[in-house]
Amino acid sequence: MSRRGIPANLLFAGILSTPAAQHRREIIRKSWLDPLMHGFSYAFVVGSGGSHSASTIAALHREQSLRSDVMLLTTTVDRNSTACPSTKCKIQVGKIFDFFVTVASTLSQSFLWVAKMDDDVYLLQPNILGELLPLNRTDGYYGARCPVSAYGKYPSRGEWFMCGMFYAVTWDVVRLFHRNRARLPRFGKEENVFKKTLAAYKRGCNTYYCGWTRCHDDAGAKARHGAEATGVGGSIEREPDLADIMVHQCKTDERVRQIPKNFRYEEFHEVTDRELRATGKSYEGGFGPRLAQ
Repeated sequence: MSRRGIPANLLFAGILSTPAAQHRREIIRKSWLDPLMHGFSYAFVVGSGGSHSASTIAALHREQSLRSDVMLLTTTVDRNSTACPSTKCKIQVGKIFDFFVTVASTLSQSFLWVAKMDDDVYLLQPNILGELLPLNRTDGYYGARCPVSAYGKYPSRGEWFMCGMFYAVTWDVVRLFHRNRARLPRFGKEENVFKKTLAAYKRGCNTYYCGWTRCHDDAGAKARHGAEATGVGGSIEREPDLADIMVHQCKTDERVRQIPKNFRYEEFHEVTDRELRATGKSYEGGFGPRLAQ
């Protein structure tokens, strides 16, 4: 254990992005992302395959060389594949699993938790570290809605098992993905496929959820972005506060810049840092309840 009682390798977060979203990545770097926060490592995960202009790819490689926080994947989507019915190609999960496989094969160290998150999420880093710190560090799955064993169909609205905005698995699960990389699914609904894959390998038995009280959609997201914006069913929309873990559906760069004004983010950093130094504990606010299997 290192300073504050938080291991330096507690969490590696992959922030999924697109080649053209360079401005959004810069906004994230200047808003919620503290690259020096102890226990938190990250990379922007960008797919460089597919039909992107030469100038976009060139700009992406320049960004990678300057910033050194961009992880490039060559995942492509073959929408003519017989394994890819048109109804299932709206979301392809190959990039998700490729990220976990790449983490296992290329990083110079292992991490206790590895998370996938979207770039429309505003993450409060001290709070997610406080969530993960006391949890079981083997066979773990954080971000669930119901037990992995209850798979097969989508649960009823309001009982969704997870959503793509942020979820994390422990290092042993990441290694399992790497060992079975040739057999991992490529297409389908992200939430369902990820959960079914864990169930097929009988993993994710230590399952934890992040309820809507602390992981929620941004206020007015549905009104701003249409009915599909809150496609996870039953999400609460409200303004962020200091107890939150993450705020989803921050679709515009302007909104990402505005959010710190809601809770004086600099003061938040100062208070939690002082408390951690004084007590050695993580930021208060409670931990996501564990789900029974």
